[in-house]
Amino acid sequence: MKTSVFFLFAILLFVGSASAQMQSVIQAQYTENIPFHQEVVSGGYYVDPPNNIEGHPYLQDKKFEIGNITINGLFYEQVPILYDIHKDLVITFHPIHRQKTIIQAEKINSFSILEPQEKKFIKIEENFDYNNHNNGFYELVTEGNAQLFCKHYKTVNAKKETGKYSRIFIEESDYLLKKENKFLLVKKKSSVFEFLEMEKKTIQKELKKRDIYFKRSPRAYLSIVTEFYNNQGK
Repeated sequence: MKTSVFFLFAILLFVGSASAQMQSVIQAQYTENIPFHQEVVSGGYYVDPPNNIEGHPYLQDKKFEIGNITINGLFYEQVPILYDIHKDLVITFHPIHRQKTIIQAEKINSFSILEPQEKKFIKIEENFDYNNHNNGFYELVTEGNAQLFCKHYKTVNAKKETGKYSRIFIEESDYLLKKENKFLLVKKKSSVFEFLEMEKKTIQKELKKRDIYFKRSPRAYLSIVTEFYNNQGK
């Protein structure tokens, strides 16, 4: 009996020691790889939205996703990230305090969410005349001499029917083009060709062949036009 008790005690001691070692390893990795515990980077703890709003404020999911992030010019990979597109905040998880922590927006240069398909976001400092600019995070859709950006955001609307939720998150997006340090908020397709100084007929055939139209698929339409512009003369 004494042998059994001693054996059980030894197992518990080993498990406790292993758990402590594992926690120590996690904290060491966190300290080495993720600087978010530093006061200069931390924007404080994140507060979840009220329970009476249906849906969530995040880009893809309520759960943390794995991504990469560049802070003050330093690149960090395999970081747990949540992107709140309602408040335009990038959030990580503090493993020691077990809290959602806001990363100061002004410290972030860029970040990416790797799954299910990589999306890269960059910080645009220019405060042009656009109501949803907020902290300035934009998805980089197409690179080149002309760049296509998507601004993801969510608004909160009142619900007509009564029930558990009185309000609801509504997801929206806008597209912007950048060329020679000038921006265009795309509202109609004709402005795109004027901005890029392109003849619409030069690409119209290709768009029709792919059955892609601006109103139906603005992202695909604008991506093809921007890529065509960037490939001219190559």
